Amino acid sequence: MDRKISRIKRVIIIVYCLAVALACTFVPWKGEFIRTGSQTAIGYSPIWSPPPAKSLYPTVDFGRIIVEIVAVTALGGMLFVLAGGFEKHSSTPKSGHKPAQP
Repeated sequence: MDRKISRIKRVIIIVYCLAVALACTFVPWKGEFIRTGSQTAIGYSPIWSPPPAKSLYPTVDFGRIIVEIVAVTALGGMLFVLAGGFEKHSSTPKSGHKPAQP
């Protein structure tokens, strides 16, 4: 059984993996006001370097990261299926007729 992945499917998989890696590296941050306890989004920054914020306690917004990964996965899955998905390649013609045997 021949299981080759077409070039477009390979590109979709690579772009998907890069998008998930970026979503996990450059993360959304939220800040909590120290006095009031209310929260606000304060932007994106690398996971190892929170954005500078005065009078805010910055934390990673894990809910938004999950939403981003789910959205990227849905988009990548749709593109993969539209590109042919997991179809099996066979040596018989698609018309359903078997080649003549000698």
